[in-house]
Amino acid sequence: MRNKSKLTTILIFICGATLLMSIALAFKSCTQTNQVVIDMSEVQLIQLDDIQEGDPIAIVKTNLGEIRAVLYPEEAPKTVENFIALAESGYYDGTYIYKVEPSICFSAGSKDSNGLSEIDFEAENQKAPVEMSANLWPFRGAFCTLPYQDELSFWEKLRGQTKEYTSSKFMVLNSINFDEETKNALLEANKSDEIANAFIEDGGIPNFSQVYPIFAQTYEGFEIIDKITAVEIYLEQKNNKPKEDIIIESIEISTYMK
Repeated sequence: MRNKSKLTTILIFICGATLLMSIALAFKSCTQTNQVVIDMSEVQLIQLDDIQEGDPIAIVKTNLGEIRAVLYPEEAPKTVENFIALAESGYYDGTYIYKVEPSICFSAGSKDSNGLSEIDFEAENQKAPVEMSANLWPFRGAFCTLPYQDELSFWEKLRGQTKEYTSSKFMVLNSINFDEETKNALLEANKSDEIANAFIEDGGIPNFSQVYPIFAQTYEGFEIIDKITAVEIYLEQKNNKPKEDIIIESIEISTYMK
């Protein structure tokens, strides 16, 4: 009888704790917002500036060609630091471009061709804080990190805490099709004509604005981005995996020279 009473007490405690956690998570989901308030008068669209001699760059060599991008350590210091450390260690050598959204973007930096390689939570150069910059926008050729949530303890979940980081995997953007209807909708919805016109003239994915952290911008190799986002892919259960392997042979870190 005593054991039965003890078991009942334990079950009541578990049910009560589960209910409290559910309430906390529900409250968090109802109150938390991802909206970012940006003072458009302060925004500098540095991706539209000409690259300068001495700027840090990444040379991404794939089996389909080479992409060169300027890095932005002032806007995303820890992200760029981690990316450079991984590249210089040879981490990206032989990794895969594992997912392609036709004409839109591709995801890269996985140790396996399905993009399922696990993140090493213990490795400091495998994660960085999510660094969003009002000066960086998802224009065509932007390099974005792919945020993930680290494992949380019971009490962290109960308090509605999050541990969001950016990993070694990254995404390179191409562009949506800006037909007249899309152009007009963008101009009507955007508070900045400068940003709207930049998307219309240079391409990109407006819906990704202030969603994915950006740390670099392509300045050479746009035709390679076109080539990669035009490959044949497996749909449905294979999650847009390229039918033929696309390999990152290496990523070299250097400085821009005219």
